[in-house]
This record gives sequence, C-alpha cells and structure tokens, in this order.
Amino acid sequence: MKTRHLHSYFYLHLAVLLVGLTAVFGELIQLSGLNLVWWRMLLTSTSFMIYPKAIKAAGQVNKKILWQFIGIGVLVAIHWVLFYSSIKVANASVAVVMIATVSFFVAFLEPLLTKKRIKVGEIALSLLVIPGIYLMNRSGKYDYSLGIALGLLSSLVMALFSVLNKIMVDKTQTPARTITFIEMTSGFVFLSLIVGSTSISSHSIETLRPEQTSFIYLIILALLCTVLPFTLTLKAQEKLSAFTCNFALNLEPVYGVLLAMLLLHQHKELDANFYLGSGIIVGGVIFYSLLKLYYIKTKKAENQ
Repeated sequence: MKTRHLHSYFYLHLAVLLVGLTAVFGELIQLSGLNLVWWRMLLTSTSFMIYPKAIKAAGQVNKKILWQFIGIGVLVAIHWVLFYSSIKVANASVAVVMIATVSFFVAFLEPLLTKKRIKVGEIALSLLVIPGIYLMNRSGKYDYSLGIALGLLSSLVMALFSVLNKIMVDKTQTPARTITFIEMTSGFVFLSLIVGSTSISSHSIETLRPEQTSFIYLIILALLCTVLPFTLTLKAQEKLSAFTCNFALNLEPVYGVLLAMLLLHQHKELDANFYLGSGIIVGGVIFYSLLKLYYIKTKKAENQ
C-alpha cells in the first residue's frame, strides 16, 4: 500500500511539473495567444480519439447538462487565451504567478455560486495578493502591468470554471474523461469561430500557420502537458485525498517559475521585488492550504 501511495505522489507531482511547462512552451511557440490556444485545443480534442468510450459517453449526456459543459468549455478557452496573452505581453514567470491567485478568487466565487457561508478567514488571506502584485509590478526595468492584468483575468475565469465544474461533477457524476472531451471540443469550436472571422477580416490565414519548430512544441504542449497530466492526475486521485491533490496543484506556480528560470533564463530580467511579490502570493496559497488541512483535521476530531 505504501508503494502504491509513493507511485501516486510521483504521478501527481509529475503531472504538476508538466503543467508548469505549459508557460515555457507558451513563450517558445511563435504564435499569438489566440492562435496558440486554437491549436492546443484542436490537438488535445483530437487526441481523445484514443478514448472512444469518452466520445461515445459524450453523445449520451443529457442535452441540458451537455450545454452546461459546453459553456464551461468556452470559459476554459477564454482562460487559456488570457493566460497565453499574459505570457506574450509579459513573460512566463509573471503568468504562472498570477495563476496562484486562483485559490483567492475561488474564496469569493464559491460562496456566491453554491450559496454557502462566506468564510472571513479566506477573504482575509486573499488580501495578501494585493501587496504581492504591487511588488511584482515594480519589478525590474519592464512594465508588467498589462501582463499582470491579463493574468489576473485568466485566474478569475479559471476560478469560475473550476467552481462550475465541481458543481456539475457533484450533481451529474459525469466521468472526467467525458467532461474533458466535451470542454476541449466546445472550446475549439468556439475559438474556430473567432479565428475564422479574424482571418477573413484580415484576408490572411498565415498568422495561424506555425513554423516547424513551433508545431513540434504545440504537439508536445497538447500531448505531454495536457493529456498526460490529465491521465496522471486521475491515476493519483485513485489513492490520494482530494486535499492532497489540490495542495500539489497549488505548487504549479513554483514549478512554473523554476522552469522559466532554468529553461528561459528569466531570472536575468527579474529582480528582488518580483521574487518577493511572487513569494508573498505563492506563500499565501500554501498557507491557505495548510489552514484548510488544519480545519479538516479539527472537524474530524470533533466528530469522533
């Protein structure tokens, strides 16, 4: 049993590490944020051909529920476009640190959407984001304000679809692979409408066509950094608690910044203000997770 748990921890952290690479590839791929996400969703949804059961199950989903998942898929597409646009106008490090604010947006959105009691402690912790963002925006010789704004919007949309996904999963018990296939495909169709209208208005489709190197990166991004992490996370969730999985996923910004430093050498353009600000934000997320763990353990002890 211990060996199985060790394997699950390995799968989980490998998945988070691979997700952390998405920002690096976002900077390496020479496409706009919109076109990059169009390709990512196309390749990801196509890769689900290896899961015919997921495709068949999607056709059997109740129409009302199906449309709700389609709407969430559109939100996923918007999140990714904002995330990669943040990378393009700032850099990978800025974008991944902004993703750390998702937990704080969830603290506001979850009570509103689920009609649960607002937790004052969670709201108070969310205020840690403000000094962190202020310090990051004063970092180095570059102006990261637009990248930070796009990153925050990306996190807000991510928090929204995360809460909606949880509500839908709890309510419908739809298999995770089926949900992912529906959302990836609907996101791709939504972006196709935008990309198509953009190409027609500009009388050119050249901007959608990636160079050979970028196309290779796109394939790696879709398969290695999207489909594989999804599969590994599902595997880990069979043995690990939901809290353990969520806590590990909160480490994505840490892995992302470290990978950006190692592979893109971004530490050369970032100063102490950036790392202090990002440290406050990521530290707040980890502290928030530890408090939740303490709360869960205390509640269990009281019920025994």
